[in-house]
Order: sequence, then C-alpha cells, then structure tokens
Amino acid sequence: MKLVTIAGLSTYFFTLALAAAPSPTPSPTPTPSQAPSASPTPAIQSREEGDRLFRNRNNEASARKALEIYKANYQAKPKDNENVWRYSVALYHMGFKVEKDDKKKREYFTEGKKITEEAIQNDANCAACHFWHAIHSALEANESSSVNLLVNINYVRRFAIRSTELDPTCTKAGGYRLLGQVEIGLPGILGGSNRRAKEYFEKAIAAVPQEPMNYWELAKHLDKNMDKPEEAIEVAKKGAVLAKPEAHDYESLEAWNQLQDFLKDKKVSLSNTPKPSPSPSVSAKTS
Repeated sequence: MKLVTIAGLSTYFFTLALAAAPSPTPSPTPTPSQAPSASPTPAIQSREEGDRLFRNRNNEASARKALEIYKANYQAKPKDNENVWRYSVALYHMGFKVEKDDKKKREYFTEGKKITEEAIQNDANCAACHFWHAIHSALEANESSSVNLLVNINYVRRFAIRSTELDPTCTKAGGYRLLGQVEIGLPGILGGSNRRAKEYFEKAIAAVPQEPMNYWELAKHLDKNMDKPEEAIEVAKKGAVLAKPEAHDYESLEAWNQLQDFLKDKKVSLSNTPKPSPSPSVSAKTS
C-alpha cells in the first residue's frame, strides 16, 4: 500500500494534497443568525492575525503562533466552524510538516480528529469538518501502522465522500483528490482502482478548474499509473497555463511548478493552449 501517496492529498497527502494545508482566507459572508455585531470581537481580530501568520507557515515560529491563536479561538467558541477548520488545518500542518517526534505527531492528528468529530455532531452539514476529519483520521491511523490505516480506510472514504456531497469545491476539491489518492494507494485486490482514481481527479478539475493541484494529480496519475503519457500531457498543459499562484499558497504553487517541470521534461510547448473556463465560487476552506 502506497501510504506516502495516500498522505499525499493536501501533496502532500493533501501529501494527505488535501491535497494539503489550506491558506485561510477571509470568512464567507455569515448568515443572519451568525452575523457578528457591528464592532469586531477580539476573537475575530485575532483570527485574522492567525490567518496572516499561517500564510507564512513555512516559518515554524509563525506556524506555531498561528496554532496558538486558532486554538484559543476554538476553545472560546468551539461550535464556530470557522474556528474548527482553522485549528484543524494548523494541527495538520504541525503534525505533517513540522513535528518530527512520532508521538507528538499523532497527538496533533488525534486532536484534529476529535475536534472535527465534535463539529460534525454539532453541524452535520459542515463540508470542511468532514474533509479534515477524514484527513486526521487517516494520518492518526497511519501513525499507528499501515494495517491500522487499511482497516480504517472505508471510514476515511465515508467522510471524504460526504465532504464532496456537501461542497465539491471545499479545500479546492480536496475531497476528490483524497478519494483519488485512496484508490491509487489501495492494491486492486483490496478494492483500489486506477479508473476510479482518474474519475475522482476529473471531478476535482470540474469542481475547481482554476486549481493547479487538480491538474497535477490527474496528469501524474495518467503518466505514472495508467501509461497514458499523451493524455497526461494534455491535462498538464491545461493546468500549466493557469495564473501562477501567489507565494503564500505553497501547495498550489508547488503543483503549478511541477506542471511546468513535467512539460519541460516532455519537451512540450504551451503555445496556443487555451486557458480553462473561470472557476465557480469556491469555499473559503481552501487548501
């Protein structure tokens, strides 16, 4: 079983690419019942400061400070899904990208699994909560053993699928990328399917056509796992002509660069390659 691939969502997972840790973006317009008072509360102000710090998460000190802020906000308002997914993302980043000690890594993933499970109990329609619950569940199991991950893979699938049902654009279609990676990681005898993986990556592109990670996952899969280099090149060309992601959007930028390198290795020109159609509205809980 290709555990590195499964963890590769956030590219990760996400990488578990996600597909990847998301760069928090401003919260979507709240519903009337959730609307804040005219004066911003300290929690909202510090949450924005957490977002600023997390955008610089490749700096460990910034990542740890963002985690502190997100944790404090979560503890103050644990039923606020904006606090839940931000804290969950920061836990993922610390456990998967920063922490070296296996015991501490698992503690981060266990905490992420716990808070997202509680969030789902409070709000069964939170797509980001389902997605990050799938991620933390997989990573926590993987820290125990590959057998434990295998035993829990259908549990992970269930929450990833539910995330895509609630919001296909959540985490820039991260649910579909995760499901594709699961199909690749499982041997055929245990239910894995290259065909289904391809279909999931295609759904990711359809949901969020402006995200380089979606094209890279499909192109890579076609080239390495399905022996379809010509199809892989066509997919890569579509992703490579997208606008270059901003520097703080590490995972998307990495995928964009990989698409460029892939085409250079194949000696393919991007001239006359049309750009994909504009993206639909994407959930703020992006990776």
